[in-house]
Amino acid sequence: MNKFPWAKFRTTKAGIKLNTKLDLRTKIPSLINVSNAQKHENATLGEMELNENDTVVFDRGYTNYRQYASFCNTNIWFVSPLKVNVDYKAVNEIHVTDKKIVSDELIQMTSLTAVKNNLPLLTNSMDAEAYDVAEIYRQRWQIELIFKSIKQK
Repeated sequence: MNKFPWAKFRTTKAGIKLNTKLDLRTKIPSLINVSNAQKHENATLGEMELNENDTVVFDRGYTNYRQYASFCNTNIWFVSPLKVNVDYKAVNEIHVTDKKIVSDELIQMTSLTAVKNNLPLLTNSMDAEAYDVAEIYRQRWQIELIFKSIKQK
């Protein structure tokens, strides 16, 4: 609260959120958007400075299907874990040879119900191989390392 009085989150706590655009080639953030922690993650998607052909990686807190549809229309690619309460049907199954990949399916969203899977990832990049999508999501942890470093200072 002493460092960020504008970020009052609770009576005795302050909190900030950092939305980060990371260049995976250099591992250097190209954009960091700082906001009050009271703002929900998926409300910040429209504020991100994204360009055509950017690939965006989210955690579940950012799930916003309307925004994802907008990304599809503007050639912005995304990878996000599928929420556990989402119901979908497989439209097409794609053969995978990598044993680390359980399945690769083209899906259609239906309605909300409980689903149990390992870590289903959602993407709109139809040209990406399943392993590459998983690797893109794994690289998201580079941002978590940056956050950990910031929190320790």
